[in-house]
Amino acid sequence: MVTAAGTLTNIAAVSHYEKDPAPANNLDVSRGTAVPNPCATPPPGLVGWWPGENNANDLTGTNHGALANVTFAPGKVGQAFVLNGANASVNFGRRSPGIRWSLEAWVKVTALQSARRVILGCHADCRDWSILLNNSEFALNIGRGGCVAIIGSGVTAVTGLWYHVVGTCDGTNGSIYVNGALKSNGPVDLNYTGSSSGFLLGDSVCCDEYLAALVDEASLYDRALSAGEVFSLYDAQRSGKCTGAFAPVLALTPSTQGEYLLVWPDTASGFILERVDVLGGVWQRVDDQPVHANGQFTLNIDANGNASFYRLRKQQ
Repeated sequence: MVTAAGTLTNIAAVSHYEKDPAPANNLDVSRGTAVPNPCATPPPGLVGWWPGENNANDLTGTNHGALANVTFAPGKVGQAFVLNGANASVNFGRRSPGIRWSLEAWVKVTALQSARRVILGCHADCRDWSILLNNSEFALNIGRGGCVAIIGSGVTAVTGLWYHVVGTCDGTNGSIYVNGALKSNGPVDLNYTGSSSGFLLGDSVCCDEYLAALVDEASLYDRALSAGEVFSLYDAQRSGKCTGAFAPVLALTPSTQGEYLLVWPDTASGFILERVDVLGGVWQRVDDQPVHANGQFTLNIDANGNASFYRLRKQQ
């Protein structure tokens, strides 16, 4: 449709056009607006998500990471972890993925390195599980033959470019995806369980395999993602995964002073804490101010008196 001389709207429906004989009517040929891809709904089974928004906080819970010589810079989605390839890493503690798992991250290599360089996972005890760069080739590390084996993708990293990397293990086969496409797969030892010696980003427990790269949207799943799910995560591009899909988790633990500690992640922006004494009653906002430290909020709860119920509610 023409709305003014030489201006076209709904340009997706235009197959061809011709110039107007009057030169004054050909100042604008066509105009359009690029619309970003929508964010991807996080697939089921997401049990760890570290977007690197100037911290190592876990958006799915309280499994926050410990930073070592890590800085931050603009990433693929918001900010990203900056790893210097010499002594920088993020440690998420002792964690085994079990038999079935997936690892995901956006990676921009800043230097081409030899040997193994860990993106995310664990290398230890001959029970490795990770996505990595192996002589600058994106790869998956899995268990085979009583120890480990690397499944290469055939994709060699180019510095300065963002790559979406996903490795999956379904208990029978391991698969490596790069930029939404399955690149290779292979068998794993039956019921192979990855080591819990240390789950890291940018390094390994065993071998000082430091990575020189920016890493964004690092994620762990408790199952093998499907090819369609992997492509949807890649296709979201700069929009990333939808953060609104996750309500933060409340944890209740006893303290040494005979009270209870109510703990939730400080990534819970836009949520308010509410309490009710009887289920089915009217929820009331909790006005007590929690302590904010180490990536989480903590509120002391009196252990005496009647039981109460707590929740985090998204503000409208």
